[in-house]
Amino acid sequence: MSSAKSKLNLGCGRDYRYDRSWVNLDITAPASVIADINSGLPFKDRTFSLIWASHILEHIKDLRMIQRELARIMVTGGLLNVIVPYYLSPDAWGDPTHCRAFSEQSFMSVFWVGFSPLNMERKKYTKRGTSQEVQWLHVEMQRTSVEYWEVQAALSGNNFTKG
Repeated sequence: MSSAKSKLNLGCGRDYRYDRSWVNLDITAPASVIADINSGLPFKDRTFSLIWASHILEHIKDLRMIQRELARIMVTGGLLNVIVPYYLSPDAWGDPTHCRAFSEQSFMSVFWVGFSPLNMERKKYTKRGTSQEVQWLHVEMQRTSVEYWEVQAALSGNNFTKG
């Protein structure tokens, strides 16, 4: 992978980024990389300086595995931007494909070894075509200098899997 492509759009869906610096990953086309995120990420260590993970982490069965993978493929100092459903929002559990919902505490450094939260904001939206208000968390985290083997060791215990 060339250094020009240093941004990953994880689980891009319909939010395809056309700029050449982006790699768009999803399970189906038109993604530039087709892969099942639940099986790991098909990239070399320390490939990305920016990862955009919008509306994807709530669908991941093994959150610990994806945390290890994100730490592995991100450069030290890189930024991880996450948008997830807020646990009190009706949308958090209304979608049967959601494995989990998130609160501010979900992004404490103790749960995200190798990442440090920089900014966290709860956003409210009115669902298109309805008057229903939904809430999402937008979290920006920075990849710390913790080595990958330390992340691997810290996150190898409880897999935080559903069901």
